[in-house]
Amino acid sequence: MNCVTALISALPVMRSKMVPADWQETRMCEKCREIDLKIEHYRSFALGPADNLARQSIKILIEDLEAEKAALHVGIR
Repeated sequence: MNCVTALISALPVMRSKMVPADWQETRMCEKCREIDLKIEHYRSFALGPADNLARQSIKILIEDLEAEKAALHVGIR
């Protein structure tokens, strides 16, 4: 085994020691915050002057974002 092969085989172990254990969850929660901001943005549209079709469309957008948020946490718990 040469030095390059040894280094490449050690990368997963080195990476797991360098990255905090909760990094993935933190990143997911950051994504959830972004989704929450989008949801609040769409909800503010629904409160303003909008017709029924616009409100239904906003409702669908919010439901899609909530489903995306739920899908992010499937593998964490």
